[in-house]
Amino acid sequence: MAQCGGAGMRLLNNTNGLFGLASIESAVFLKGAEFNQPIKYIIKNICLSEKLVKQSGIAYLNDEPLLEATWVCVRIS
Repeated sequence: MAQCGGAGMRLLNNTNGLFGLASIESAVFLKGAEFNQPIKYIIKNICLSEKLVKQSGIAYLNDEPLLEATWVCVRIS
């Protein structure tokens, strides 16, 4: 999910440089999914700066939540 959030940041040109996952603040697994099932990610930007990005997201399978998480990425270059 953090990779999806990072890809969105890159597509929107919100940040420059390379960012890496620094911490997962919370993660709640609600259900499981089987291989090859389409999962939809909804990512929210909480805080954006030149050095840090904080995001949260929910993963959905058939409009039912599978996972809720919050994480922080830090600029590494």
